[in-house]
Amino acid sequence: MSTIDDRMYRWERYEVLSSAVPLPRRILSQCPQKEAAMLLRPALLLSDSYRWRAAPLYSPAVAHALDRAYTRIAQAVSPDEYLWACSDIAPWMGAAMAARQRVRVFLLFARAHEVDGAFKDALGYIDRALEVAGRGQAIDDFVDLLFYHAKLERARARYESAAEDMEACLDLLRRRVDGEDEALEPALRLELFAQLADYNFFLGHFAAASHLVVQAQRLAPRARGRLESSDPLGRGPGRHVTIPGQRPAARRVIGAEREHLAQVAQPPGDRRERRRVSASRR
Repeated sequence: MSTIDDRMYRWERYEVLSSAVPLPRRILSQCPQKEAAMLLRPALLLSDSYRWRAAPLYSPAVAHALDRAYTRIAQAVSPDEYLWACSDIAPWMGAAMAARQRVRVFLLFARAHEVDGAFKDALGYIDRALEVAGRGQAIDDFVDLLFYHAKLERARARYESAAEDMEACLDLLRRRVDGEDEALEPALRLELFAQLADYNFFLGHFAAASHLVVQAQRLAPRARGRLESSDPLGRGPGRHVTIPGQRPAARRVIGAEREHLAQVAQPPGDRRERRRVSASRR
């Protein structure tokens, strides 16, 4: 069987396994290598937690399938691994499961579309995940999904929609702490302000973008300290089940966030000088 035929067979296999959840028919071998998948908030990288097991519809079988799928994409070296992860979970699409489990099922399919460049289809799955998280009162997941939703909207150059996602996220977080911004995690606020600054810049709202950058720069030292602490995820000790492949994935996310924090905290003049020196060395 040729490489093309093999990949078409695999796409068709996933569609048979999950007829209610159609997947794209792109032939990845004929496309340039995709960029790495977008970074997610760390909690969305977890396939299971003992705290979910008190939910009435929690399914051990779904937990096992999610564990297998998440382990696969944590070690992914090719976009194809996301498709195989979908095949791991597809037989359970119609099963009863806890809200947080269903959020991660939809998230897996969204990720498969994202790495294939099908951002509109990915957004469709995240919309469904947001609906489940909202109904299930999984507010932390809801917030983290809004971050991802905004990134997908940005990938489609829909900066206004991306900004609206972040503004809704900020409003939700502020209502949870009675408007006390200092009660929010510095790293979370920094990421939110940084993304909002990016979207406002592309919308031409330069004053708003500049104000957000200043706020982010002030938060950067505190956020860096939090990420370098013994509990970098900021979730408290012993709250989550560690799965094979999850810890390296979480470390990659935290490392990327540290690099992002350093870039945000650096004054614009320093960044321009560093780029000029780098270019002169090429």
